[in-house]
This record gives sequence, C-alpha cells and structure tokens, in this order.
Amino acid sequence: MGLAQRCGTLLKRIPPSNRFASASPRISATHRRSYSVGNGASGTEPQSSLAREQDHKVRPYFAQKQDNVDELHKQLSALVGGSEPWKLTADGKGLEKSFRFASANVAIKFMNIVFLECDGQRHHPEWANSYSKVFVRWTTHRWVVKGDPGLSIKDLRMARFCDEIAVSVGRRKLTQDEREGFDTLGKKLLERVESGIDDRGATA
Repeated sequence: MGLAQRCGTLLKRIPPSNRFASASPRISATHRRSYSVGNGASGTEPQSSLAREQDHKVRPYFAQKQDNVDELHKQLSALVGGSEPWKLTADGKGLEKSFRFASANVAIKFMNIVFLECDGQRHHPEWANSYSKVFVRWTTHRWVVKGDPGLSIKDLRMARFCDEIAVSVGRRKLTQDEREGFDTLGKKLLERVESGIDDRGATA
C-alpha cells in the first residue's frame, strides 16, 4: 500500500464532525480573554497548564472579526487544557506544541498525513523535525487574512487535527520537562530556518 493510500485510510478514521472545509471565518481581536498560564494562575477561562516557565496571562490575539467569539474561546480553552496541552505563543498570535513518536519514520508519517490535510485546507504550519520529535506552530499570517495576523479558526481546527493524527499513529506521552525541552529545541530549529531566510533576503 502506497503512502497516499495509507494516509487516506488514516484520514477516514477521523469522525466527519471533526473534518472541515469551510473558509477561515472572521474573528474579533477586541473580544480577548486571559488564559491561565503556569500552575495556579487564574483567569477568565478554566485553568490550563500551558508552560511552567511562564507565570503571566497570555491573551489570545485573533486575526479577524467574527461573531462566534465565544465558540472560538471554547475551542481554544479545550486545546490549551488537559494533560498534553497546546501553548499560546508569547504574543498570543499562535499555538505551538511538541510531539514525540516511536521513531523518525513515524514522525515523518505524522508530518505527511498532516501535510495532506494542510494542502487541502490551504493552511500550513511552521514546524520542525528532529528524529522522532516534531514541533508544530499554528498561526495565520498577514498575507492570508490581509490584515493583522493572529489566530484563526483554521489554526484551532488544524491543532485538533494534529492531536487526532498523533494519537492514531502512536505518539509518545511527554513529561513536563521533556515537553519544555522539545519546545526549546523546536523553537531553535525554527529560528535557524527563519534566520537563514532573512540572511538570503538581505544578500539577494
């Protein structure tokens, strides 16, 4: 069975209610709520253990105006809560998370499946791979929304899709220390890529 067939088989396992094809709706940047960050912090949403090294509240910054802000906050709260949460980026404009798999082959399989969905949705992540580890960051860029960048509904849905695929291919659970270490590694890898792009642009 080829890669495309295997990916298609795994995609069929995702419940139809969790698949999506609608365009990214408009989200309000003015209806923002503080989300708990760290242990014991309080906010207007249910507590969530985002990053132990952060002890401040992060306000999600949404890319565009939209009416169903409450539903978006509900989806976001579910993603940043739980035992293996996504984290808001420091500026609140993105979601990021590290995944660990049994081998490099499984990590690449995860990325291939996610990429197929990304390509269909015309929405792609910033991500990095180091052997069996994958660091993923979702954000909606300025040239996509033609306005202020930030979080969009596609970021939330693709983050949930990543979680579902990670479980289906057999992710490994991470301790808090492992998660923080992998997050740091992933950010450094992305910084190297971005630095290389900036350098080439400066010399072009």
